[in-house]
Amino acid sequence: YGLYGQDALAQIENAHFSDEKHDYGPSKRMAVYSFLAKHLALDLEQVTVGGKIDESFVTVETEEEMLVFKGKYPADAIKPNTPLPK
Repeated sequence: YGLYGQDALAQIENAHFSDEKHDYGPSKRMAVYSFLAKHLALDLEQVTVGGKIDESFVTVETEEEMLVFKGKYPADAIKPNTPLPK
């Protein structure tokens, strides 16, 4: 950060959840929303209802819906867990 004239402590934030699993659950999402809003100049009021961030408009996709190839890879695709050529 110093190379760009920035104060590292002003750019870094931490949210620690010692009793939670490593995931992207609600507590982690709430922490990252305010971080991203601050650093990307976003208006959280657009998604806030009653002083809390409202995620009711979010659609959670199933794993199947998120798969691009639905288990059928193109013939020339690199298969999962295959070492990349050097």
